[in-house]
Amino acid sequence: MTGGIARYPGAEALVFDTLDPHQTQFGPLYSAQSSVFSKVLKYVSHIAQISEPDLAEAMPEVVDKLTYIITIRKDVFFHDTPEVRRRLMAVAARERRPEVNDVAGRQLTAEDVKFSFERQMNPESPRRPLYYRASQYASIDKIELIDKFTLKVTTKEPTAPFVHYLADTNAFIIAKELVDPEHDTMDTQDKMVGTGPFIWGELKALQEFTAIRNPNWFGWGRKDLGRPYSDGLKSLFIVLAEQAEPLFCRKEIDGFSPLDAPALPKTLKDEMPELQFIQLGSSGWLNSRFKLADEAGNACTPYNDYRVRRAVHLATDRQEVIDTVFRGSGLMQPPVGFVMALWALPQQELTTLPGYRQGPERDGDLREARRLYEAAGSPPLAITFADLPASIAAFAPQLLAALRRVLGGDVEQKPSTAVSYPRIAEGWLRGCDEMTFTWGFDNGWIDLDDWVYPYFHSRRVQEQLSGERQGVRRSP
Repeated sequence: MTGGIARYPGAEALVFDTLDPHQTQFGPLYSAQSSVFSKVLKYVSHIAQISEPDLAEAMPEVVDKLTYIITIRKDVFFHDTPEVRRRLMAVAARERRPEVNDVAGRQLTAEDVKFSFERQMNPESPRRPLYYRASQYASIDKIELIDKFTLKVTTKEPTAPFVHYLADTNAFIIAKELVDPEHDTMDTQDKMVGTGPFIWGELKALQEFTAIRNPNWFGWGRKDLGRPYSDGLKSLFIVLAEQAEPLFCRKEIDGFSPLDAPALPKTLKDEMPELQFIQLGSSGWLNSRFKLADEAGNACTPYNDYRVRRAVHLATDRQEVIDTVFRGSGLMQPPVGFVMALWALPQQELTTLPGYRQGPERDGDLREARRLYEAAGSPPLAITFADLPASIAAFAPQLLAALRRVLGGDVEQKPSTAVSYPRIAEGWLRGCDEMTFTWGFDNGWIDLDDWVYPYFHSRRVQEQLSGERQGVRRSP
């Protein structure tokens, strides 16, 4: 028995960078791809850091401190429907590579796993800068095929998180035939063919993403996998609660998270007592991003001055942000998000730190903010605000006024209206002339590496992060 189409508001239809499952950095797209592609291992809980086999028959055998044996399931096949075959024929004709047609229904083997890892290890790839997990795969010394379904991975040195890498964000296993060998690209919808429980339907930009049940997935009916029995997925590009509420009430969507209207669940519950609500923490957060330098290494003043960044950090009233933007429904977000409970600073400790604390101690933070800002020459500041959620643009005048009052300097909004995230991303690439100080929403991350690396690293791993390559620094 199956369970119908799961319909929900989401951002999967916002194509932020690339569809390539090894190169995208956009969280909602991971959600779409994780239903279509499989990994060697999968996470049961990112919060508790628990993973289990997905494509693997069992957890990897640890031979010694450097060696892992991975055995792949023998009942895994790439998607195969008339529509999938039509799409692959289009790719084969477009790229003049008839081997692409062979992917439909082909059995997945250890060679696919080897290719998927080595692709992200390849220093000669023309797309090398876009593999922002490359530092993980650089830990691998060699990958050897023992037989059709078994491979041996040898690391260069003992690597504690290696098993984590097998379930990590960009660890999707893909078919070699789907990658353009000349350009090392896999950035079109007709190449979104994997081995997961759902088959890529269609992504209509800024409208919706759909996926349909894969009838040949190895996991259907297996109680030990605990997977859903949905017939498909439909993510509608809806970002505001006022847009989602009427659809929900008419039963045109099955659920939604009213991020910009935290009081709405109680109102709906009063009207419809049969509704079920689940309250969960979110990794999403509001942040400031400062551009310190352009690609040529030229300093972006005044934000290359630590005193300016520290002054903004101390002057920003985070509790005011929570109370205004999120109507009081939120928590202070430390550098490692509070949803990563095993690693994040507890709230009671975080709220004792400068910039986070309230009460009489905050007065000292405000004095220090002005002192640092004046010591840096009281430079004018220009902030670009993101357009979603709408509460950010509504809060902009309040934040600008607060910074002017605390710092005693010229703080303006530039441009004068909120802008889209794609436009902000483009501006980051244009040197020191645009988007040097932005304020907006971040989906947060599911990978501890992403939370930790920008702040606590022993090597220059920030070069693996797109934002860091552009000289961007984040301030939670």
